[in-house]
Amino acid sequence: MVVGSVREAWFTSRSAAAIGDFFDTCEQHFEANEASARTLERMAGATSGLSVEQQGRDARDRLRAARGGDWSPFEDHLRALGARFARSGLEFAAWYSVANSFFDAIVPWMTERLGGEPRRLTDALLVLGEYMERSMALIATAYLASKDALRAEAEARHLTERSQLERVRAEAHEALAQSVARLEILSRTAHEFAEVTGDQGALLALVAERLSDHIGEGCTVRLLSEDGEWTEPGAQFHHQDRETCEAGRALLSPQRQPLGDGIARQVASTGVPVLLAQVDPAAVIAQAPPAFHPMLTRIVPTSVLALPLKARGRTIGVVSLLRGRSTSAYTVDDQRFAMDLADRAGLAIDNARLIATLEQRVAERTASLEAANRELDAFSYSVSHDLRAPLRAIDGFSGALLADYGTQLDSQAQQYLDRIRDSTKRMSTLIDDLLNLARVTGLPLERVRVDLSAIATEVIAELRRLDPARRVETHVVPELTVLADPRLVRIVLENLLGNAWKFTAKRDHTEIWVGREGSSLFVRDNGAGFDLRYADKVFRPFQRFHRSDEFEGTGIGLATVHRIIERHGGTITVETEPGRGALFRFSFGERA
Repeated sequence: MVVGSVREAWFTSRSAAAIGDFFDTCEQHFEANEASARTLERMAGATSGLSVEQQGRDARDRLRAARGGDWSPFEDHLRALGARFARSGLEFAAWYSVANSFFDAIVPWMTERLGGEPRRLTDALLVLGEYMERSMALIATAYLASKDALRAEAEARHLTERSQLERVRAEAHEALAQSVARLEILSRTAHEFAEVTGDQGALLALVAERLSDHIGEGCTVRLLSEDGEWTEPGAQFHHQDRETCEAGRALLSPQRQPLGDGIARQVASTGVPVLLAQVDPAAVIAQAPPAFHPMLTRIVPTSVLALPLKARGRTIGVVSLLRGRSTSAYTVDDQRFAMDLADRAGLAIDNARLIATLEQRVAERTASLEAANRELDAFSYSVSHDLRAPLRAIDGFSGALLADYGTQLDSQAQQYLDRIRDSTKRMSTLIDDLLNLARVTGLPLERVRVDLSAIATEVIAELRRLDPARRVETHVVPELTVLADPRLVRIVLENLLGNAWKFTAKRDHTEIWVGREGSSLFVRDNGAGFDLRYADKVFRPFQRFHRSDEFEGTGIGLATVHRIIERHGGTITVETEPGRGALFRFSFGERA
């Protein structure tokens, strides 16, 4: 209960999986990026007096303690850090730069680790946002409290301290508010992108709209061809002015267009953003195609920012942003925030492409698998026919030889012929078992509620009919039901009960049990058993643990049982000793 309450205090309404993803990513980042970790620790602990190595060990210890639910070392460290900054005269912005450095380092790492699962990535980013918000709040509170204490001590000697403290307080609150607001935007936008990944056109339109809303003013999003020389159809444009937005969208070409030699090509080829804080509107208009001149004249572009759209380390598109005279120029801070949005957009676009081709790839793979199964069936039956023909000839001619010339053959020759005929019968049985094994693999699985007790009773009755001289005491627990394919359940019981019947044949008193223990069913007998040193081979085809003159069989039955159980998503195990019977526990992977 303590761990849960502490975590809830830090991460409100976040799932345990998202919190775990956050901690895993942080720990993997520190372990795999020692140099980066040391740099952050040096900046954060510049006034601590500890070595970089000790700072690194302390940071990892605090992270692991927090993962276990004990946040007190981490909170104490943050409060001490805030107080130390205040006493040393450092501005609060120093910690803000450290926090930004950590955020800039961990987000790409988190994107790389969880990029294939947008919802997990989004949830982990939300946890990161709360982590950053609360960390900044603790440091700011301690910093301001220390500043207040210092001010109270020196108020008589330093009358200017009050104004400085208020300025620092305002800076701290402004920095914290901006950081929290941006994290909220990033997490919300990532959710919005994830919700439309099934429609690439709608996704591109949403990307253009969100970048226009949060960075401003006009935004064009274009995807690149595989060779990076063209922009694909379906580019999107958005502007905060409705008429300008409509005019820009009307200019978008439905055809593939050459990339050209401007800023877009530079970004596409280098993967590096380009920021032109101040540009000459007339020069921008002159370099654009004539069709764009009316719209650009309306905007009067004075600042330009171009960004790469990336996915899995490759530039897949270009984002072009521009502002007019009525707004301020783009800054490096704008570029950083825009890249954070673009990274999430690139991931969502890559997922949209995967989804668009998924159905086709699944259909192709399904068709290929069905064709392979048909070929396998045809091969199995062909082999069966080709093998049976010579076997029938061998058996037929051997029988004819015994019938026509048996009196002319001595007893040893007759035994040879009998052994030949027995061998052909065993071979025919083996072919049947192999075909059954192949057929089990290919049968479609149809789960229904099956009365296993009733099927077991029917199988035992058939065994008694075929071997009426045997006296076997059987115990079947009534009303054993499973959610499984009834045809395959019968095959499982025919093999398990058939083995139990066979391997108890040399017992004076034979017993067979069918029942349930916990979530598992079982078939048990008091027969011959076998050495468990060979248990790993029990469910492999052609594996036998008794000589053929002791017990007949092909070694296929338990392999068939294992295949059926595996297809149902269940498990099967065996417990046995020589001379003390065998116990098979199994389940059909039943789901509610």
